[in-house]
Amino acid sequence: MKDDLAFGNSESFNSGDNIADPRPGSLQTPTDRMSIHQDDEEFGAIPAPEHLGNEDTMLKLGFIEELKGLGINELVNLPQLVVVGDQSSGKSSVLQAITRLPFPVDDGLCTRFPTEVSLQRAPAKSLELSIAKPVRAFDVLSQTAAQKKWVDRQSARIDDFNTRWQGQNAQGLEFITIITEARTAIMGDSLEAGQQARKANVAQSKKNMLSDATLRIVQKGPGEINITIIDMPGLVSSTHAAHRMAKALVDHYISNPRSIVLAVAHPANVETQDIFEIIATIQNWKNRVIGVITKCDKIEEGGDDWVHKAIKNDESDVTFDRYLSYGWLALRNLSPVERRAKTDDNFRDKMEEKLFQQRIWTNLDRPGQLGIKNLKAALTKMHNEHVTRSIPELIPEIKMRLDNDKKNIEGLGSPRITSESQMNCLINIATKYSLHAADAIDGHNDRLPINNAELKIRKIVRDALDDFRDRMQLDYEERFNCNRPAFILESEDEETWENSILKNKYLAEIGRCINDNRGKEMADEVNTAVLRSLWIELTPNWRLQTKRLIQSLVHSIGKAVEFLLAAICPDKSLQINIKNLLDEDKIAVAKHANHELDLLLHDEKSGLIITLNTWNLERLKEHRDNRMRHMLAILDRIKRRDKDLVTAQVNSWFARHTRIQAIFTTHDKLASYYDIGMRRFMDNVCHQVCERHLLGRKSPLRTFAPDLVTKRFEGNEEALRKIAGENKNQLEERKRLEDSHALLRRAMQKANQYCLSIGVQDMGL
Repeated sequence: MKDDLAFGNSESFNSGDNIADPRPGSLQTPTDRMSIHQDDEEFGAIPAPEHLGNEDTMLKLGFIEELKGLGINELVNLPQLVVVGDQSSGKSSVLQAITRLPFPVDDGLCTRFPTEVSLQRAPAKSLELSIAKPVRAFDVLSQTAAQKKWVDRQSARIDDFNTRWQGQNAQGLEFITIITEARTAIMGDSLEAGQQARKANVAQSKKNMLSDATLRIVQKGPGEINITIIDMPGLVSSTHAAHRMAKALVDHYISNPRSIVLAVAHPANVETQDIFEIIATIQNWKNRVIGVITKCDKIEEGGDDWVHKAIKNDESDVTFDRYLSYGWLALRNLSPVERRAKTDDNFRDKMEEKLFQQRIWTNLDRPGQLGIKNLKAALTKMHNEHVTRSIPELIPEIKMRLDNDKKNIEGLGSPRITSESQMNCLINIATKYSLHAADAIDGHNDRLPINNAELKIRKIVRDALDDFRDRMQLDYEERFNCNRPAFILESEDEETWENSILKNKYLAEIGRCINDNRGKEMADEVNTAVLRSLWIELTPNWRLQTKRLIQSLVHSIGKAVEFLLAAICPDKSLQINIKNLLDEDKIAVAKHANHELDLLLHDEKSGLIITLNTWNLERLKEHRDNRMRHMLAILDRIKRRDKDLVTAQVNSWFARHTRIQAIFTTHDKLASYYDIGMRRFMDNVCHQVCERHLLGRKSPLRTFAPDLVTKRFEGNEEALRKIAGENKNQLEERKRLEDSHALLRRAMQKANQYCLSIGVQDMGL
């Protein structure tokens, strides 16, 4: 819809060129042209309906008008009456008949932008004019640079128009000139004579066929009814260049659930009129639409049967599917000849009254649905009832919007314009951050600002270390056959035992290493390089397991930082800036943790196999005893014999097979030392990698503290501004919220005054 209403990029027009100044004392009004200084009687003014003259009604309508005057309709949906119809449906004539203002008809002057006419009963007659700037046209995301330039010029023209007419009473001035000047301010059409100007005007008109800027006319007088009507540009065929823009404007207004619609149709075939498609799209259309049929003097007896059915508005008539709660009304428009004759409204009303005295109309037995007087009465009744229904919902909505704006403003925090305010903001956040981060590290989860698993970093670290320990233990058990037999003897024949034992790949690997490292040792000994070589080959898997641990904890710390910042800092932009700052510390601490791992692994791979733990000796004996029990059990299953005899056989076999004995001895030494070295390494990872680095003083969970913030940013205003300053979007959002909050607060003051006036205390205030 925004694209439909965007403006073109043509040259601007000076709204003041060759335009007569219509203010008092400056405009020469021709006596032979229609003006608006005549008495109400001359226009055939009618008394306001009784239900619009009471104090309660005046208070309601006055309250809505005051809200409109504040501009609150840009924030909440206000009750409004919208006039919609096809082009050439007689819509302008209907508006003229209701308001008694001589709107131009058939010249396109007043159909290119919405016109809001507010009729108000007052002791003295007056006419006030202003233009509300377009809202959707200012959406810079959908505008080219040239379009933005055009909108800026339009804004200047509107400002000039409003300045000229502020506080002025246009009563008695030539209305057509006022409308022309308003058209020029909104659309930029130049009145300057000359072929070049006309060419420019045509080009401009093609690109800026419609606008959502609104001409606002307030007419006051003792004979006025209290009602506000918004006249929309006429709907045109789908092949017309302005079709999308016109429909977009209409959709914008009728999408307001608090709008009611005066639908203007004419006697032609309903299938050719877009207004009926529009009506069908309106939610609850039967109760929100009142219909008017113009040009009823063009209906021939026996023709246009749908018009007569509409006037009857019989809900029980199955052949009529356009029933409206407020009905359809019939009008007679002035003909072009009558308009050119400068006839007054009395003439119009008399001709209309004469028409509806004809038999085809009297036979309908619906006198209350015929003529402008009945239309005015029906409109004001509908409008008043609609306003009465809307206000009880409207006031709580204003309060809710006010509370939301207040909450959003509080969420932005204090303005961060100066270096001092930026530093104070960071220190305040850092104070909260450091306290809660310390609680998270120490495991005081009950003190955390939110109950979130991602923030419980001590539990996360403990769980990760337990998983690390279990995976390391599984590797150890897999490598050294701790929970299952390392080999199976297939026969009691001793000649097969060596092959059965060496089927275990780890035992075979030890055998190859012993053979590869043979030196000056005795036949029943093993070179000392064997243990060192095998030990060095085992530690690379420790690196993989520990790097996985570090990577997991670094990620968890980053998530904890993110959730903690979100809990204590509502400003999303500030959250991101601080998180980006702490991400640098996260990267650094991960680097330090990996470096510490390298040092630990370097020590393990140095070849120094030493421990002060005597448990090593106990584990050696345990491995030997387990192996002997395993071999005896297998041989006993193969053939049951005397246990002492079998034990002697196995010991004898080992004495003869020194190679296998050396393999088992090396295996047992390596396994017992691996168990001790693994536990030592895991403890070092826990203390030196995790606690010293990942959770230490340089951890991102500790580096955002008040003293460190002061040290880091004091005297560096540019760095401080980048992290804590408000960007352009934030400043604009703050201003938008503050302006909206101010408007809503004033609206609530009006609402309080209104409720006190009618003696109501429970309307959501």
